[in-house]
Amino acid sequence: MDIIKFSDHLRKLLKQKQSDISLYVSQGVKDWDQYNNMVGKYHAYNEMLSEVNSLLKRMELDDGDINN
Repeated sequence: MDIIKFSDHLRKLLKQKQSDISLYVSQGVKDWDQYNNMVGKYHAYNEMLSEVNSLLKRMELDDGDINN
């Protein structure tokens, strides 16, 4: 599997997990601790998405430097 397919799959998975959390929280959580846990996970997935996107952008820029 090449890096592009891997990163696309990873981004899709992370976005799905965020969507699952949003749905779960919108249906109600049992207490404040569970809410904080879900929000923490959501933010962690968001950070992972940002890192993957950042790494891909840097790879794109590095490839552009090599080709020019």
